[in-house]
Amino acid sequence: MKRLLSFLILLTSLLLFQSWVTSISKKPKKTDPDTLRTSDFFKKYSISEQQEDLKLLKEALEKMHPDLYWHVTKEDLDKEYATLLNGITSEKTAYQYAYYIRSLIAKIRCGHTAISSPPFTDEIKKNNQPCLPFNVKVIDDKLYIKDNFTEDSLFNTGAEIISINGVKSVDLVNEYLPKVHNDGFNQQAKIGRVEFYFKMLTEFKFDFPSFYVMEVLTASGNYAKRNAMGISLSLIEAKYEKKYPNQENPSLKIIDSLKTAVLTFPTFENETWRTFLDPSFKKIKKKKIENLIIDLRNNLGGRDLYSSNLYAYLAAGPYNFYHHIEMRLDSLDDPFLKYGELDTTELAPFVGKNYLKKMPNGNYIVDKSAHAITAEAPLAPDGDYNFKGKVFILINDGTSSTAAAFCAISQFNKRATFIGQETGGGSCGDAAGIYFILNLSNTKTKVVIPIMRFYNSMDNCQSQGGIKPDYEIKPDLTDLNPTIDREMKTTLDLIKKQQ
Repeated sequence: MKRLLSFLILLTSLLLFQSWVTSISKKPKKTDPDTLRTSDFFKKYSISEQQEDLKLLKEALEKMHPDLYWHVTKEDLDKEYATLLNGITSEKTAYQYAYYIRSLIAKIRCGHTAISSPPFTDEIKKNNQPCLPFNVKVIDDKLYIKDNFTEDSLFNTGAEIISINGVKSVDLVNEYLPKVHNDGFNQQAKIGRVEFYFKMLTEFKFDFPSFYVMEVLTASGNYAKRNAMGISLSLIEAKYEKKYPNQENPSLKIIDSLKTAVLTFPTFENETWRTFLDPSFKKIKKKKIENLIIDLRNNLGGRDLYSSNLYAYLAAGPYNFYHHIEMRLDSLDDPFLKYGELDTTELAPFVGKNYLKKMPNGNYIVDKSAHAITAEAPLAPDGDYNFKGKVFILINDGTSSTAAAFCAISQFNKRATFIGQETGGGSCGDAAGIYFILNLSNTKTKVVIPIMRFYNSMDNCQSQGGIKPDYEIKPDLTDLNPTIDREMKTTLDLIKKQQ
């Protein structure tokens, strides 16, 4: 089954950001900011309209989310809701409203519950609105420029941002932290989400200015204050893709001198596992490889059949991937579905044939025969090319969803050594799978709500964080240099020491 939110995770508007970066026209056109401000992009919504939408959002979360109070108490979530409801005292645009309500969604600590694109996205594309021309990295509570999309060398990689528009960087980060979502209580994953959304959140916060007043310390330690002009996303896209070529397909590299193979999986989203895994492990067997490195850094997940089939090549014996699945929704005829969109075709097999059994907590457990990976009979290891050597898995706060589930099963079965940072995805499981897209009636804000709760096949799992590494590599300034890979170096050093 396809876990539809592999790239939505990191979203409290990931769809918005990606649609900006990938869909802008190739040739930017000049836009008069005053013209843009008369468009629907800056339409204001009344206090009552905002409150109505917030009430609908809370109702939808309670109705559809399969484990709303996993990482937050009902009392705390109700308190956040009341604070937001009472705090609506003025009109807001759609993007201001989306910025405002993010804290309610972030409070749930669910990596797949997120705000999607509100209607102003088309206006951003149509008008080529100038955007913040940097990507950032947070290290030791300081903010650094990671990618500079301007021609101004003052803002090159490694420059420390002291303030933006008079607001200290530390204050910006602290303001954004409660507005980004992730699984559980992993603080580094929170910081990673701030880095990912920093451009968008800053544009929202400062009302899309044409330039930003930047105070920086250059990489050489010189202080400077200068305006950074916003640039079009088409130009940002071109520069980003040149620096980071799109790599979605997996790869295999053999290091003969160390009898080591490196498998890199940027995503589990596509179908390449059907044609990649068998030939790769066949080659690994033929080469008599003793050490296998699996790189899952920034793998946001994808298809659980992909990650489960990968584990079959590592499994020492029969294994289970998911223990069971729960849902709150029990019928395709539920009247609440009129408030949003749901792929009923994909959901139908789970609610038909008496597959649902009600539990004391009000959820419904899905019969194990409804999903291949939750079958009663354990899954079998690969019979032809099962790897019996040592396994090292590289992870970070971007390792999420079914990639994190793969790590959890590998760690639980003591099948691998982990190097890097704690995964962004939870070790016990997550809410994912199939999604209800809530349409807030007034502001037209869309909220993605997962309706299935996946429990990883682990005994009495109580963790509220991710998979922790055996060898932790804490973020530092060398991470800004793309030619330095500390996680890989540490792993290769471990392999050399054992020889």
